[in-house]
Amino acid sequence: MLEHWADDVFFNKADRVKLRESFGLKDKFVILFVGRVDREKHCNVLMDISNRLKEEKDFYFIFIGVGELANQLKNLEKTNNNIRYLNYIGSKEELSKYYKAADLLWSYADETYLAKPAVESLASGTPILIPDVPALIKKAKEKISINTSLVPKEIGWIVDKENLNEIIKLIIGLKENHLILKKMKNNCYKFALERHSKKNIEFAIKMLSQ
Repeated sequence: MLEHWADDVFFNKADRVKLRESFGLKDKFVILFVGRVDREKHCNVLMDISNRLKEEKDFYFIFIGVGELANQLKNLEKTNNNIRYLNYIGSKEELSKYYKAADLLWSYADETYLAKPAVESLASGTPILIPDVPALIKKAKEKISINTSLVPKEIGWIVDKENLNEIIKLIIGLKENHLILKKMKNNCYKFALERHSKKNIEFAIKMLSQ
């Protein structure tokens, strides 16, 4: 099976401090979601978390994508100061800026491979949080779990999506110990470069075609 790969633009280095300043995020702990904004992709879980943390001024949640929860996100953006909903971003270069500016990506996976946003985030040097069930309703109902080897501790965490208290505790702990994430950035980049770069995928396709 071929895993997802990240375009070269996501591997390009950028000045994260300047990016965060340009987005007005200088002093925020930023959690990003990219993908289809629906329940199947566990977007609703992050929405619940953002709502629980709406009184915590240091936290900021950015949602990028379209789907069934778009209107709910628009409403939350109006009432909660900690949410920004950006709809769909077609430019990979622009999207890569948000990955690089974020502290964490809330993403998703199948039981044996990471979704493309997770791969792009790692290429950008940003650690990931992955719910422990696949982003397919049928598989989730069948109690299929994500393979824990998908997310080594050096690049992120697999979390119990039903246990919001533990997820929030983890997020708060990471904000308070921000050096943990800072140290992980190079690990994320190297992991993606070794397993999810365009060069590696081209090599895999070549091998399969022989």
